[in-house]
Amino acid sequence: MRIFLLLLTLMAIVFAKDPYRNIHYKKLSNGLEVYLLSDKKASQTYIDLTVKDGTLAENEQNTGIAHLTEHMIFRDSRLKYKDYLDLFKNEGASCNGYTSRSEVEYYVTLDANKSYWALKNFYNMIFNKKWNQEDLKVEKKAVLNEIGEPHWWNRLAAVGKFINKLFPPKKSFYQELFDVNKSKETPPWYLQKFNTPKFTLDDVKKHYSDYYYPKNMVLQVIGNFDEQKMWELIDKTFGTVKRDGNKTVKKDKEIAKLKGKEYSLIRPGVIKNRAEIGGRFIEKDYKTYLINQIYIENLANRLQRTLRNKEGKSYSIYGDTLGYKKASVAYVVIDGLHKDFKNNIKTAIDFINKDSKNLDTKTYKEAMSEYKKYYFEAIEHDTDTLSGLVNQIQYLKEEHNVSDQTPYTIFNQITPQQFQKTIANTFKKENRYRKIFHDYLLFPYDTLVIVIISIIGVILMFKYLVKQKLLKKGIFFSKDDITLQRRVTSRFVSFFIVAFVIFLAILVKDWINYILFETSDTVKYKISSLPLWFSYLMAPVDLFIFALIYVYTFKLLFKNYRAALFLTGSRLYLSGSEMESYAKSDIKSVSVEKYSPKLFNKIRGVAMRFWKPLVKIALNNGKALYIRAANAEKLKENLENWLKS
Repeated sequence: MRIFLLLLTLMAIVFAKDPYRNIHYKKLSNGLEVYLLSDKKASQTYIDLTVKDGTLAENEQNTGIAHLTEHMIFRDSRLKYKDYLDLFKNEGASCNGYTSRSEVEYYVTLDANKSYWALKNFYNMIFNKKWNQEDLKVEKKAVLNEIGEPHWWNRLAAVGKFINKLFPPKKSFYQELFDVNKSKETPPWYLQKFNTPKFTLDDVKKHYSDYYYPKNMVLQVIGNFDEQKMWELIDKTFGTVKRDGNKTVKKDKEIAKLKGKEYSLIRPGVIKNRAEIGGRFIEKDYKTYLINQIYIENLANRLQRTLRNKEGKSYSIYGDTLGYKKASVAYVVIDGLHKDFKNNIKTAIDFINKDSKNLDTKTYKEAMSEYKKYYFEAIEHDTDTLSGLVNQIQYLKEEHNVSDQTPYTIFNQITPQQFQKTIANTFKKENRYRKIFHDYLLFPYDTLVIVIISIIGVILMFKYLVKQKLLKKGIFFSKDDITLQRRVTSRFVSFFIVAFVIFLAILVKDWINYILFETSDTVKYKISSLPLWFSYLMAPVDLFIFALIYVYTFKLLFKNYRAALFLTGSRLYLSGSEMESYAKSDIKSVSVEKYSPKLFNKIRGVAMRFWKPLVKIALNNGKALYIRAANAEKLKENLENWLKS
């Protein structure tokens, strides 16, 4: 009997300290899910309604309808102020809404004394709708003021999207660290600008009818009010809605798994040293997440006390966790001056390695105590904090199918053995996560200096090689030797040709890098494990490879590209992708001829007005050159005078 009473007493103590204890959940008969939290210490009340709607419900023809419907929900011409935003604001409330991929959310925060008034009007705003054409006209303008007017150049975004698809696929942060499935694509954002002006009132009403029904919604009411009275009011308002439907937006299916290699990214040349040191894990249950969060925050505190408070080697160290589709990363962020940075990183790694093997009891108790004080005992009573508590309960129910426990009760179930096992798994070698950004290796701004020297070196090298090639062909002259110079390809066209070849060279180089380094996790891991100086070596190598690709791409695609024609006393030169040289004695005659597609491979130069007459230079060996010129007759006259001189 005594043991039973003791257990009841312990349970009462635990329950009394549980900040989630007053959160209650109910599913109404019409399917609406409701979370209620009454807190007598709160000074405000927060009401939130989420609709399972959003851009995932749209296609290219109707994208923007969810956003326009969101605007129309606030609209009501029967009100003095024409919309609920001003109705609530006039009572000192903060009210708004937003549309995202998988949900549309409406919320209002106001003085707790107006809790019941707010709920009634919030209900009217969502379900008591009567729209007219004027409402639609006003809200269309409001949407366009928010997202921008449609312009023809907005559609160029489609060109950018097409060009982007030409390049190798880029993995997101979570695709790179985990095998996370790719999210479903939503229609291009710019189409909302073109679609919104076309939507009719019937389009809005249909979308509203399809998605705005109780079973497709979640309601949260949080603040200072009488709980029983609020439940009764919810039943009399939201509970009376009999509307049903079958359209909904489901969040992206969460598929993620750990890759077998540790993740390491090292980059030099940043303004300030920064490192993220940690591990990766799959959030198979909430307890796994909780333990990693507790540990990483405690680790940051211990490192702060050692590196900052005791040794002065760091300014700020903090712990954090990132998560997406159950794929999570727990890490500490460390800074430090150049001479201390490497030691700071090593200290963090040593702490993690030691803790993963054997976390002492003192550290475990300290970590649990710190987390309990900050997250469970020092709870504020503002609506933001209280809403966060409700969101955690909702997350547990929706993502982990847990409805009989709270984060606090799960916290109390953590044993030292579970704690040790979890962090040992998260921070083992194959699950390591390291992102390190160094300021420099040799001297400040050494990365920039190496890049500049590399660019100059590559230019000088290619200039020397071209000069040697020309000398070998016997082609050499100075500016003083030139008696006449004419453009064969205009500067405007030359600019676009050069830009196009640069684009192709970047594209080819990216695909080479992707095939060599990105397709294999093993290769990528080995490269990331190389010393820091390897990054400096890659700068000149990268530029040299790019220059080679550029030169050979130019010659392959524009072998007849010539920029200018030069005349000296005895020779004619054509410069471009290649340098051509002809003596006066090689030229038989000069004439003007009509353009013909058959001459394509013989024409020197490029022009937008390709149909214009060409200058034909007949050679004694039976061959002929066709030169583009802005004024063919004038160039013919100049060449004939040169031949006679």
